[in-house]
Amino acid sequence: MPKEVFKIEVGRRLRTTTSAVGFRTTVELAAHLGAERGRVDGWLNGQSLPPVQFMARFARAFGLTLDWIYLGDPRGLTVDKAILLQAIQTAHDVPNRLLTPRDADPGWTEVRAKVAVPPEGAEGAEGRSRPRGAARARTAI
Repeated sequence: MPKEVFKIEVGRRLRTTTSAVGFRTTVELAAHLGAERGRVDGWLNGQSLPPVQFMARFARAFGLTLDWIYLGDPRGLTVDKAILLQAIQTAHDVPNRLLTPRDADPGWTEVRAKVAVPPEGAEGAEGRSRPRGAARARTAI
């Protein structure tokens, strides 16, 4: 994988994960990590790779692994956390696709990810192939 693509993928996973654990702003995340907001913005936007020292702190605090953050490998995560993070990430990647695990149980709840869709007639609205609304993902909590 080219380095630029790798940085973007890490940034995407980091955005998904920080949102899932409750951070709403880069200021909050930067304060938690002890990093400058500008650096954190660069990590989240895929402009640079986050240093391991910051990601190790983040991973320990929220029960994650560096393999998840850097490689997208969910094997070291708890089953619930792996399902949740993968479902949220997939919902962001594939808008309006309902994800149903093979072994779904009655304890599953629905999580919705907002998808920005331009209004009819707005620039970029032509040729839209998906309906308006939220992407859906079924996840265990």
